[in-house]
Amino acid sequence: MDNIKKPKLTLKERYNDEFLEEAECRRKALQYKRMHVGQINTDRMEHMIKLLYQVHQNYYLGYFEASCTLAGSMFEQSLMILLEEKINEDGFISIKKLKNGKTYYDKITNIEYLAQCNIGTLISIVGYYKMLPNNEYNLAKTLQNIRNCIVHDMLPKFYLIDGHYQAEIRINLNSNITKIIKIPEAEIKNRTAGQSSIELWSYFLLTRTRNLIEFLFINRVKKFPPEF
Repeated sequence: MDNIKKPKLTLKERYNDEFLEEAECRRKALQYKRMHVGQINTDRMEHMIKLLYQVHQNYYLGYFEASCTLAGSMFEQSLMILLEEKINEDGFISIKKLKNGKTYYDKITNIEYLAQCNIGTLISIVGYYKMLPNNEYNLAKTLQNIRNCIVHDMLPKFYLIDGHYQAEIRINLNSNITKIIKIPEAEIKNRTAGQSSIELWSYFLLTRTRNLIEFLFINRVKKFPPEF
């Protein structure tokens, strides 16, 4: 009998009622809508869907640092999916490079090489093929900047200024060029359950990354009403 595997603990057994109530408040405040991204016919697409689930679960349960990290990985996977599809359709994608002060374009013909590209390079390729308009492209670059801050443990605090929660991030970690991230105070009051800086970062990354994924997969994404 001792060798019989015990069932996994349920959420109620693992956490107390107060913890679960807080998680439920975050879920309801977020006004979550299910996403459908079309046919899940590749391992990478399946992986992105798992990341989408994990990002939300970590956010609801208050594991905001993990949610921030997973949101970056989810966005990276979404870019990889689209670019892999383009390679399969056209046989290659072009990548802009610089050598001896001169710009030239190289061709990527295999997915293995593409997988070695960092998120900055992926965003640049997506920009080259006009997959994102200016506003969405700028948001993608902002998410990249925030991800760099996360990796180097340099996420700043948010401060309430003139009706917006604002934080100043460095665009390039090797320079003093900065960018102001703003979230309307009304949005925070209506869509979150707390105002700690790390929760706001988690909320910003989750919602803005979802927006970009919806845009990138606009022809296959369907929205469904919340399930409360």
